[in-house]
Amino acid sequence: MKTDRAAKLRSVLEASQDWCSTATLAQAVGVSERTVRNYVARLMGEGVAIESSRAGYRIRREAPAPLLAVPEPVIETDQTRAEAVLIRLLDSTESVSLYELSDSLALSESTVSNTVLPRWRAMLASFEMRLVSHDFTLAIEGTEQDKRRLMGSLASRSDGAFFTSEPAIALMFPGINVAELRAELARTCEKCGLAASDYAINNLLVHLLVIMERLASGHRLDDIEDPVNASALLASLHRREEVLRGAGAIVRLLQERFGVEVPERDFRQVTLLLALSIDPGGGEQDLAGLMDPSFREAVTQILGLTAERFGLEPFDDDFCLRITLHMFNAYQRAVLKISCPNPIAGNLKRDHMPVYDMAVFFCHRFSQLFHVQFSEDELGFIAFHIGAYLEQSKAEHPPASCVVVTERYHDFSDTLLAGIESNFHNRVMVKQVLSRAEWELEQPEAELVVDTSASLPPAPGRVAVSPILTRHDVHRIRRELDAIEERREGEKARAFLRHMLSPNLYLRESPGSPEECIRRLVELAQGIGVVDEGFLEDVLLRERLSSTAFTDQLAIPHTLDHFAKRSFVAVLHAQKPVPWERHEVSFVLLVGLAREERGNFSDAMEVLVDAFSDMDTTLALLRTRDFDEFASTLCGVCI
Repeated sequence: MKTDRAAKLRSVLEASQDWCSTATLAQAVGVSERTVRNYVARLMGEGVAIESSRAGYRIRREAPAPLLAVPEPVIETDQTRAEAVLIRLLDSTESVSLYELSDSLALSESTVSNTVLPRWRAMLASFEMRLVSHDFTLAIEGTEQDKRRLMGSLASRSDGAFFTSEPAIALMFPGINVAELRAELARTCEKCGLAASDYAINNLLVHLLVIMERLASGHRLDDIEDPVNASALLASLHRREEVLRGAGAIVRLLQERFGVEVPERDFRQVTLLLALSIDPGGGEQDLAGLMDPSFREAVTQILGLTAERFGLEPFDDDFCLRITLHMFNAYQRAVLKISCPNPIAGNLKRDHMPVYDMAVFFCHRFSQLFHVQFSEDELGFIAFHIGAYLEQSKAEHPPASCVVVTERYHDFSDTLLAGIESNFHNRVMVKQVLSRAEWELEQPEAELVVDTSASLPPAPGRVAVSPILTRHDVHRIRRELDAIEERREGEKARAFLRHMLSPNLYLRESPGSPEECIRRLVELAQGIGVVDEGFLEDVLLRERLSSTAFTDQLAIPHTLDHFAKRSFVAVLHAQKPVPWERHEVSFVLLVGLAREERGNFSDAMEVLVDAFSDMDTTLALLRTRDFDEFASTLCGVCI
């Protein structure tokens, strides 16, 4: 834990461009000022270039790069240590002493019993297993198939990093030439005409190695019914013969490498893993014909509910078909509990929070109907699909008002206007064409000023160009138009955000848990009559589905279905960071949205997440002492 906090202190310093006071660092990291000084001394002893002054600390930016780049060591955290011990318990054929486990975790027996074991029990229950304790010994009860699923999930899961990279797999399976085996696996798939991404190959390799390790240690699948009918699934595949041929080749490869016979049931597992890892191929319409029509209809209905909830135009038929095909595979993976790591899931959640929220809503509705649960990785894949669709289909912005400043020499102005029209006919509306002297007299208001005189002072919205537009001129105008459209959206979102903030919805407290934070903020909202009784339970349900801690300092709890009577943001500035899943947050912003204003949700949330993604802004907000300082700082940095 000390190592984690020292690393967090370093990351705060590295992300900040300014001096950070000891008090601000203490609040950001969640330790005392004395501990901050100790961590700084330790980091400096490890070679981190940190400067100190009366203003605090900062990283020395001009420090020369080391002659020899040394890779950062993998830091062993409480979570990774606990998972390593859990895997050892899964491997054991006998009960393990609680005292031995406590020693392995470097924790007291009471901490293990009260903190670690409840997490293990919840994790095991999600894989249909249970932790049995008797006379201070522990054992795991469950089928071999469920144990393999859990081990594969642990092996391929990460906390913000992609653990199924080749080096990470090599660390998990020492003694195996992972690079060589991975290359052979990729060649085998290619020879059999099966396309798979690098991520899919790495993930497939992890699960195959889990199977072989278990078989080598004598753990075979139990003689029970499979949760998915492998024959029916394979019959629905466009490339059934290629998959069967590929599975046979992979099993032969593994048997040669490990010297272990692969039983028939395990062969079926390999076949299913391969089938769910490859690009299905074939035409979308052909694949759709293999599905139960009711499945496609259900997915389309859920997409309709999602569009209505977030104030979107209905999704088009092509997208509904693509997401239905994706959900068919995602459903099979969920039933089999096969993890499919998504290296960009964390970035999607942080950088595209509104789209990620749409994916959470969609998946919750799907889970209710089909009784499966989705991981954060799967949520990330669905968010990517939705985000890509919205980006491609977003409505055009109104044209920017434009004034052209140019001398009326022959037909230069006509040529310039023709160039603007041909390149930006739907993005620019030219109001006036003025000479430099006329512009000085009139100073007309316009979002964009295109200037050929090269004499106007630089300012936002002004672009100096040649009388005859060059390719570089076109790029400069396009960049400025992008900036204008971004400023428009930002100003609208910030105005909405200022409207939502209120001194009656602001607290400075130190709650101990996310639920306590949420309950306190909902109490404030209920006190001024902007939410009904069902609001709290809906916020807690949304939190259970996926954590709303989107940055290291910020959580934005909100509802899944309920609307508020009036849009609001309730703010809790925690005096001590609150542990919130993988983060420790100092600000909790409960958001309630009125139905008629749901179309503003995306832009307002992006403004909040962007503000807290900037370390200097976050540190400035941490230094605020009351509502007025908080609101002026937040709205000031967002302008």
